[in-house]
Amino acid sequence: MTLNFYFSTKKRQKESIEKKQEKSNSLEELKLILSPFNIFIISLIVAGSLLLLLVGYVMWNDVTVWAKEFDLIFFGSRTSEAISLGIGLNVIHYYLMGILFVFSALIVFLLKRWNYKTKN
Repeated sequence: MTLNFYFSTKKRQKESIEKKQEKSNSLEELKLILSPFNIFIISLIVAGSLLLLLVGYVMWNDVTVWAKEFDLIFFGSRTSEAISLGIGLNVIHYYLMGILFVFSALIVFLLKRWNYKTKN
């Protein structure tokens, strides 16, 4: 009877150790995912996507409501509109910033993965 108790407690101890290791592994993976560098990459992608959505909305609105042409939408003056922010930005500037944010995040992410693979 004591021998059976000994084996059952060893089995429970082993199971509890395995559960703790699984929890610590998942916590380490979460820490890797939510690292400051990854949050920076995600914020660049979100900012670029929001800028591109804004450009898409402005273009759609100008084409459907005002019947403007694309060259006037991209390069036209918008000093009286909210998109210019009072500093003379055109839609092409927002478009280029959005593309720059998304591609720079992609390049940084790929360089980070390449650097990680070469170290291991």
